[in-house]
Amino acid sequence: MRRWMLGMTIAGIVLSAGACYGQEGWLPPTPQKVRTMLEKFVGTWNWQDEMVQGTSVCRWDPAGNYVICQDEAMPGGVRLFATRLIGWDGVSQDEIVMYEVGPAIHDSSRLRIVSDTIMEGEGAGVWLGNKYSDKVRWESQGADQFRIVGTLKTDGSEPPPTSTTMYTRLETTDDAQELIRLEEELARAFIERDMAVIDRINADSMSLGTSEGKFITKDDVLGYVRSDKFDIDSMACEDLRAKVYGDMAVVTGKIRWTDKKGGSGQELITDVFLKRDSRWQMVATHASKITDDKAEEPSRSSSETNKAVFRRLLAEITNDPKMESFEEVLHEDFVFHGPGGYQLRGIDAFKDSLEYVRKVFPDYHEAEETTIAQGDFVASRWTSTGTHVKNGKKFKMTNMTIDRFLDGKIVEIWYLCDNLTRQKQLGLEDVFALD
Repeated sequence: MRRWMLGMTIAGIVLSAGACYGQEGWLPPTPQKVRTMLEKFVGTWNWQDEMVQGTSVCRWDPAGNYVICQDEAMPGGVRLFATRLIGWDGVSQDEIVMYEVGPAIHDSSRLRIVSDTIMEGEGAGVWLGNKYSDKVRWESQGADQFRIVGTLKTDGSEPPPTSTTMYTRLETTDDAQELIRLEEELARAFIERDMAVIDRINADSMSLGTSEGKFITKDDVLGYVRSDKFDIDSMACEDLRAKVYGDMAVVTGKIRWTDKKGGSGQELITDVFLKRDSRWQMVATHASKITDDKAEEPSRSSSETNKAVFRRLLAEITNDPKMESFEEVLHEDFVFHGPGGYQLRGIDAFKDSLEYVRKVFPDYHEAEETTIAQGDFVASRWTSTGTHVKNGKKFKMTNMTIDRFLDGKIVEIWYLCDNLTRQKQLGLEDVFALD
């Protein structure tokens, strides 16, 4: 019973893949009109008014009920911070409330959605010890810009002062933060059965691997979430960590879940993301059920031992094959998962495949770049090089693998590669064809 709860029907097992908090049933649903407007605030922004400029980082709260913004500015060279909460008012179909608290400001505003690009309302607060009340107008100027115009209320004896704050979206360089945000967004999408978001975050080639050796596709996941058998009640991720390696990334953590039948559990998760056209998508995911305290907190020595075995895979099997090493490094139930559903079962099948690779690329070599280990898993980013025997051209490409260990040996490998780069470098559509 993991995040997607897919295995209860498809494989008869429990599945997961990194999501955070989500609950349903006891909270009234946020109107879609309001949720769409709140989504416009999410992102990293640079803002500027008549006196000062600063930045705001806005993201959904873990349960997806409201947006939290962390604001920073330096008026007069003094760095100030403030926090804003933006959310549904809880009763109407078209009103949003905003609360801001910081050393220099306390503000509360209520805005009504007039159209897809405009909100209007009133606010009141304290700025640098002075009370104020104002009329507020929020105007969207596209996906990457909006402005807030505040007009102070006066007795009418003089024109009311007006302040305009312009917000411009920044391209964030914090990919790790963005990856964790995507995990949270995906969590909400599963609880709310938002198929569009699930489809957007998961690549078409996404594969979900289980510790029981099952291999499940994106279409399987979407079909199950649509069905009546999908019964997740809540989920919570803990200790999420994102490691970014260029255009590839690995997110690890722990997930706790409950279902509507009173079931519960927890698992260790490993999600692999690939960045294409400036957008991160999940391409592979795996989960390992936590059954006791020892599994929940794997020892450092176990992780280091697994990394050492992985390095033997590179040195003694792929780079300089030694027949005796295959049995020492690979488990007897070994399974290899490649792109597009390609699969090899058994040590002999894997050995035959490597022999053919060396026939096509006699100088084939793999070099480790970065490797991390957690529990029974080792994730690694590495490069492969070789010269094609057919035309003498060389290639160099980036690869990513997740290896699962059992009894100190590698029992399963999930493999991703940049085959398009290899095709371009070699000038061949089928890089393994010898005819």
